[in-house]
Amino acid sequence: MKRLLLPLMLAGLLAAPSWADDYKVNLRWDRYYNGAEVEDALRRLTDAFPRFTELRSIGTSEEGRDIWLLTVNNPATGDDLEKPGIYVDGAIHGNEIQ
Repeated sequence: MKRLLLPLMLAGLLAAPSWADDYKVNLRWDRYYNGAEVEDALRRLTDAFPRFTELRSIGTSEEGRDIWLLTVNNPATGDDLEKPGIYVDGAIHGNEIQ
C-alpha cells in the first residue's frame, strides 16, 4: 500500500498519510536541496542508520566543497566491495562528463 501511495503523494494528489511521520529521516521530494541541505540530509541518514551507512568525503570540488560518498551496505552479509553495487549520482548536469 505504501508503494502505491508514494507516486500520488509526489504528484500532490494526496496528502502524506499518518505513517509518513514515522520515518527516521523525513526527506522531501518536491524541491531541490542546496549543498548544505544535501550534506545535512546525508548526515541525518547516517545518524539514523549507523549500522548500514558510511558517509565520507572523497575529495573537494573546485569551489572547495566536499564531494560526499554515502555507502549503504548490510555488513552482516559481507563487505560492500565484495558485492554487486549501484552508483547513483546527483546534482550533476546531464551534459557534463564526470
